[in-house]
Amino acid sequence: MTEVIFGLIILASLGFNAWLVYLHKEQESKYIKALLSKDVREFTEAEVTKKPKKEETPDEFINLQDLSDQQWEKAVLKDKDVKK
Repeated sequence: MTEVIFGLIILASLGFNAWLVYLHKEQESKYIKALLSKDVREFTEAEVTKKPKKEETPDEFINLQDLSDQQWEKAVLKDKDVKK
């Protein structure tokens, strides 16, 4: 039973240390941005605008330019059926 408790304590301390390293790197990147920015406005704009996440496009989107006439008609009819 003691080994389990010690194991949990070790895992918790490793997780806490990993979290501290993450926070330290994040703070360090803020310091670098602050040093490289010309004024306060530029720094706040850099902080507010984070990197945008890429939006995943669903697989059901079809590029209509690559379709033949028959495939295009099927895609349009399928779309009409879905909307009803």
